[in-house]
Amino acid sequence: MARKPAPPPPPPPPPPPPPPPSSIRATSKKPAKPVAPSYPNGSFGIGVEVEFLLSSRSTNSAMTIREFSTMVAASYNDYLARAAPGHHPKMHNAIDEAYLRPQFAEWSLDSDSTIEIPNRGGAPWGLESISPIFRDHENSSWRQHIKFLWNFLRTDFQVNGNTSYGIYVHLSRAGGYSLADLK
Repeated sequence: MARKPAPPPPPPPPPPPPPPPSSIRATSKKPAKPVAPSYPNGSFGIGVEVEFLLSSRSTNSAMTIREFSTMVAASYNDYLARAAPGHHPKMHNAIDEAYLRPQFAEWSLDSDSTIEIPNRGGAPWGLESISPIFRDHENSSWRQHIKFLWNFLRTDFQVNGNTSYGIYVHLSRAGGYSLADLK
């Protein structure tokens, strides 16, 4: 007896229905860009970088520059929380550490390879303090922010410099510069 051939396979299922138009728009929409703040034309943005040698006035167990920088930033933030909460920018360690908040909104403490340090791998540590971007306008508090940081550093740490350190001030002008301004 001969076998009957197998019946053909069933047809494939129909494709799924297309998504509703409202979900297409929602998924293809690009995320909104944050709105940049506007500043009066002619006002200035100020950024300050200071390189220095820093060591603790008290005993600390930091074995690396990163540990020391992290300790300094944490100490500053503790001091800020006690002395003037919400009045000055916080600080973060910027040595080999991801920073996911807005750029230049806090003080950064970073290493700088151009600073000559007397004791590689130990205190005093060659560090660079990078300010947030401050705005200069009537009643702005950028000077108070800088004084607050330096009062903290001078109280809790020994701050020194040498011929390799530097101080840099960056200025940006809202609205830019015209050719006449630059002449």
